[in-house]
Amino acid sequence: MQRTKHIRSIFLSLTILCSSPAWADEFKVGMKDWIFHPEILTTKTGDTVVWINDDDSHHTVTFEDATIKSSENIKPERQFSMTFDKSGEYRYYCKYHRDHNMK
Repeated sequence: MQRTKHIRSIFLSLTILCSSPAWADEFKVGMKDWIFHPEILTTKTGDTVVWINDDDSHHTVTFEDATIKSSENIKPERQFSMTFDKSGEYRYYCKYHRDHNMK
């Protein structure tokens, strides 16, 4: 009986820690061959997304919602990151390659 109480106590402590915002995740999105990889990403509030330019050409992360700060020009081997503090759907594209369906 004593052992069961001890295990239950450890489990409750881990649950509380994992619920903390300090456990936010970081997701990587590659930019290669004029495509974002992955093309669709689901995260939670507080997570950070890092876009990494693995291509030979310059790209941007330009949000359709103009109130969201988009990236500047991202040169090859450079990156741009953003932490999302609100839930919702964020649509974005590369301003140089939008006509090539890079969104």
